[in-house]
Amino acid sequence: MAVLFIALWAPLVVFAGPAGIVVDRFDARRVLVVASVAQAGIAAALAFGGSLTPILVLTALLGTANAVGQPAEFALILAVVDEARIGVANAQVETARFVGFAAGPLLGGVLASAGGTRLPLLVNAASFLAIAAVAMGLRRHVSAVAKVSDGGPLGRARDGIVFLGRDRLRRLVMIVAFASLLFMTASAPAEVFFAKDVLDVGDAGFGALWTSWAVGMTLGALVLARRVPGRALAGAALAAIVVQSLGLALPTLWLVFPFALALYVVGGLAHGTKNVLVRTLMHERVPARLH
Repeated sequence: MAVLFIALWAPLVVFAGPAGIVVDRFDARRVLVVASVAQAGIAAALAFGGSLTPILVLTALLGTANAVGQPAEFALILAVVDEARIGVANAQVETARFVGFAAGPLLGGVLASAGGTRLPLLVNAASFLAIAAVAMGLRRHVSAVAKVSDGGPLGRARDGIVFLGRDRLRRLVMIVAFASLLFMTASAPAEVFFAKDVLDVGDAGFGALWTSWAVGMTLGALVLARRVPGRALAGAALAAIVVQSLGLALPTLWLVFPFALALYVVGGLAHGTKNVLVRTLMHERVPARLH
């Protein structure tokens, strides 16, 4: 399982620079279409994968296509919405992600119980085709807007991260956001034991904690993030990271389940808000050619 997750997510890091160059250089809509069609084919092949080796190879290819598709989707935000609505658009995109993260495992489990692992993988392939169809149906002028390069030199894969690092405030936000995500991810495996062994609330209680956090993320993205003015994006993002951390830490100091539920909602609110603010900060403070 560990190798499977590494195969899926490592390409997002390894190919971040080259994928970014591709999206900055070419029509982001077409890049998204090609990446989505590729993901559909790979997901369909996974449905019929037999032994572990081809499954890992196909999973790595799926992650590689995802590494290209994600920055293309990010770049298209500016092409399909007015600049004044970037924050609202990012809130809606992040909310859709949260709903997917919450509902996806449940839907996958239901489909797998009904038709084995092949059925959810084929449904997954169909979802990528749906993304490709939507991208193809975007307004015609998106192609002209989404292609931000003037045909000049492609630049270097590290240009984006160098640009982020030159500004003290952007650098601080990215380092703190990375550190918080690193330790939050590291603590995630302990949450099930915290719920079942420490709080003694069983599987249902663990599910309730997970749902509370997801509900908070949705509300934070939809309600709180859009109320933050542009000049306060960085400071508000840093404050949200602190509150998000407290949402995880404080329930370990007072072992009462309703208190934990309430703090998970608060932590989720801050988490969802932070995600939208950081995404909007990148859109507004980074030149389009480096998105």
